[in-house]
Amino acid sequence: MNELNITNFSKKDQKLILKGYYFAKKMHDTYTKPRLSGEPYFTHPVAVAKNLIAMGSDATTVTAGLLHDVIEDTIVTKEQLTYEFGSEIANLVDSVTKVTQYNKSKDQITLATDRKFLIALLKDHRTALIKLADRLHNMRTASAWKKETQVRKAKENFTVYIPVANAIGAWRIKQELEDISFQILQPDEYQLNSEKIAYIREAYSPLVNEVKEKIKTNLEKNRIKPITIKTQFITPWTIYQSLSLRSKQILELKDLISIKIIVGNSMECYQALGIVNNLYKAKKVTDYISSAKPNSYQSLHSHIVVSDQFNLLVKIRDPSMESKATYGISNADYQQIGGIKLFQVIETLDDNVANDRNFLKKIGKEFYGEKVSFFTPDGTRCELPYGATLVDAAYFIHTDIGKHMIKASVNGVIKKDQYRIKEGETVRIFTSNEAYPTEEQLKNAKTSYTKAVIKRVLKREI
Repeated sequence: MNELNITNFSKKDQKLILKGYYFAKKMHDTYTKPRLSGEPYFTHPVAVAKNLIAMGSDATTVTAGLLHDVIEDTIVTKEQLTYEFGSEIANLVDSVTKVTQYNKSKDQITLATDRKFLIALLKDHRTALIKLADRLHNMRTASAWKKETQVRKAKENFTVYIPVANAIGAWRIKQELEDISFQILQPDEYQLNSEKIAYIREAYSPLVNEVKEKIKTNLEKNRIKPITIKTQFITPWTIYQSLSLRSKQILELKDLISIKIIVGNSMECYQALGIVNNLYKAKKVTDYISSAKPNSYQSLHSHIVVSDQFNLLVKIRDPSMESKATYGISNADYQQIGGIKLFQVIETLDDNVANDRNFLKKIGKEFYGEKVSFFTPDGTRCELPYGATLVDAAYFIHTDIGKHMIKASVNGVIKKDQYRIKEGETVRIFTSNEAYPTEEQLKNAKTSYTKAVIKRVLKREI
């Protein structure tokens, strides 16, 4: 038990985690074969629990992480788990347990399992945390698998797990899964882009270090003691996507190099922003603190001009914002913001797409594609797939607003329903209780959620 640090949990929570630890250890030591790496199988649930603790998860989630494979790999049943640990933990474990259907192929079982997992997110987003912690440890040890298994798992990551990590804002997990999967699927491209990053690091680190030192000195002069000032470089997968798939030049990339500044609190974030922008001209400033992203990401971003040919992204946040940006939205935040919006496309597609493969394809497209942000009149930041229209915006803000929409304005100007929202615009939806969805609105809708709701109201089959 020494490998798990649970001292920050209450005595009651420690007791729950310890019970889960010893229960899972007994079951796996008795019934489960060693991992392909040769290690005892129980090292995996422990690693998952460690990841969950690092993510700031509650005791229930950590315990479910320890138990996450006991139904799948031992004689334990969901009913027994419910008796021992209660329905909440049993349901979490069941939600990440592989579907058992003997009349289906391995690929079909994988697709059905992934669909089951995604649907479970609608009830409890902690399912995502457990599955991502599980997948992260498995991919870190993927070298023990056959090449065929590595490729299958890497493709599944891009279809399911990376989009989910992106949706909940778990950037560190998202980036690590991207780069491990990229290395498996396209080793030559991975190596090439890693070499580009190494060149960028060597060429620009001296200049970046000068900027960091200048910022640090001026922060301290103004009595702001930065907790961390860290350089971040673009990842191999991101640079590949941007250069190969979007035909950009390397110096055009806005996230090529960034400086992350962690200060004590939100007030110091704004003070630090003022100091940075006094030192360097800012091309663009984005305030994600006063207007957080839909997944509750908060930070200040300033794109500064260091020289004629070199710009730098500066990110400023406090420790709680940093934790959220690293490991994703907390369960409390998820409930507070009505986090179902992050996964509303799942809710719609579940009833209407019979084929598991098509279901996952549609999910991936809307989860992981390019996004556009817009604001409501009260300053709430919203995010939809690129190309979304005003009809989609109405339904995203609230389904009832979409159903009773009569017109919409963008930055104070009335626009047609089919208008495609641009980054940073303010959208106001006008409604009437006498208005209901129309065929024309259906034609102007672009997202699966909006189309499905309108079709449902119009009593049309999908």
